Amino acid sequence: MKVSIVVNVLNGASTIETALKSALAQTGIDLEIVVWDNGSTDGTWDVVSDIGDERVRHFRTNQTVPLYNARNLAVAQCNGDFVAFLDADDWWRVDKLERQLQLFRPGVGAVYSNYFVANEVRGSTKPYSRKILPSGQVFSALLERYRVGLLTLVVRREVFERQQFDPTLEIIGDFDFVMRLARDSEFACEQEPLAWSRFNGNNESERKKTRHLQELAQWCKNGEEIELLRGRDLRNMRRMVRAKQAEVDIEAGHFARGLVEFIQVRPIGRQVKVAQRILTSRRSARLKAKRIDGP
Repeated sequence: MKVSIVVNVLNGASTIETALKSALAQTGIDLEIVVWDNGSTDGTWDVVSDIGDERVRHFRTNQTVPLYNARNLAVAQCNGDFVAFLDADDWWRVDKLERQLQLFRPGVGAVYSNYFVANEVRGSTKPYSRKILPSGQVFSALLERYRVGLLTLVVRREVFERQQFDPTLEIIGDFDFVMRLARDSEFACEQEPLAWSRFNGNNESERKKTRHLQELAQWCKNGEEIELLRGRDLRNMRRMVRAKQAEVDIEAGHFARGLVEFIQVRPIGRQVKVAQRILTSRRSARLKAKRIDGP
């Protein structure tokens, strides 16, 4: 069985070598790497070319296209029986793919795993989840709490004959693809972290929270119309949209309104975390004002 590893990159010259070397070091499998350079201008092409491994196939566009269009274009070049995803700023454990392929069985369309978050702002690394991740029919569980990192996902190539990424989405394209796949097939999960994801404060979903909210709200509406969402699943999705609206309000400084909404839709543990975030935000604002105005 052959695995195609899709590496989408835009100006990733400083990190892509680490990503590619972790992919090429995978044990016990036949693989190819499809690098899709989405119009980089920082020397990414030269870094990839210098790898000098025939398993790396390199494509480049002259113009930057939307991310999920670029993902579809890269998948179209894949020749493997399975497709895995590794963005240029992430990396894998050497036995990741070998361990995940062992979990495929009839009816399983995808396998994912836990992973580490390397927080470059705080200088810390910790597992993304400390709880058991769901497997089997995971659609409802993922609506209650979405915990699939695309950098861990391995999908049967045949899936893309009927499913693709939605190129009209900017932020939640991974979520949309995974949820549609989860409705159609079972997922298996390796509970041990098998990958590392960098967080540096510049992630798209962090920088564009309003757009994130808009896309989630539209996804909920569309899901209800086509009956992808119904019953408890629909109620949970509506709750997710309300929680995201509360977070956007809090980030915008509407603390009272956002906190009241958040209390109504999130459990006490999450409420405490949001309260801590509010206090930290206010403290930072006071310190900034003090530095500007003087003692």
